[in-house]
Amino acid sequence: MSEAAMNETMLSEQHMEPETSQRVPALGAQLAAERETRGWSIEQVATQLNLAPRQIQALELDDYAALPGMASVRGFIRAYAKLLKLDPTPLIAMISPKSGTPSESIVLRRALSSAPFFDNRSLSSHRRGLPIKLPLAALAALGLVVVLAVLFGEQTRWPSGALQPLVTVLKEWGVLPVVEAAGGSIAGAATPDDASAIANNPIAMAQMQVGPVVPAVASVPETAPATPASGTPSPASDGLGLVLKLREDSWVEIRRANNSVLMSRLMKAGSSESFDVEGPISLTLGNAAGVDASLRGAPVDLKPGTKNNIARLNLK
Repeated sequence: MSEAAMNETMLSEQHMEPETSQRVPALGAQLAAERETRGWSIEQVATQLNLAPRQIQALELDDYAALPGMASVRGFIRAYAKLLKLDPTPLIAMISPKSGTPSESIVLRRALSSAPFFDNRSLSSHRRGLPIKLPLAALAALGLVVVLAVLFGEQTRWPSGALQPLVTVLKEWGVLPVVEAAGGSIAGAATPDDASAIANNPIAMAQMQVGPVVPAVASVPETAPATPASGTPSPASDGLGLVLKLREDSWVEIRRANNSVLMSRLMKAGSSESFDVEGPISLTLGNAAGVDASLRGAPVDLKPGTKNNIARLNLK
């Protein structure tokens, strides 16, 4: 080879060396190299920056698509650079503001087994399931009540209104239609034909005595009587109609001749009420020994119609 050719080859190699030396490593590669130089693991860096290890891995792989957004990416890079004692300005400048990728022609690679950081699918499916689960739970509770009523027969009868809160909730959810019976009670709700369940079931009687009850004066049954307000209770002062004086707590039910309910609830000891009644009525007392009754000023003898401390009388 001639001397001229050798000189030309040397000049060409000298010209290519600066170009090779001017090639700058990728942004993520610089961060990874500096981290490895300091002997730190990805988990240690993630702990220092309060980030997930997969986010640190995405930064070092320039996989910005796996990160929440470019604003967050720039913040992560700035914090990572400060941790490594690097100037964050030239590193952030390597990210193209338009494309959100490094200005170098780097092939982006997704991190292995990377998952979205904010996956709302499970949350949305959970919310969609709520409107379905709530009525199903209420129906299950109602089904349990029905099963208990079948298993225990007469002993599981409850006073009128005992199932009212559950039925009201089912109405609000649209599970049950709004259907009212003649006496204002919910159609299908358990109403006692008598008070035998109270006397024969000590647990139910104890619950009725202990449970909170609205005072008798303030408690007016929400009924829509077919006749004028002839059955409205009033303080027992005039001696007219049916007068009940309670010495002990007792379940009281009064029905008209057409079998419509005039009053059906628990009356507390010490209360006294009168009812203007027209025509024959049927009276049921769950604790006859603790009740004094009079009709149109005349005392009513409860003993003939009393059995097991439950009085069932037909008064005219």
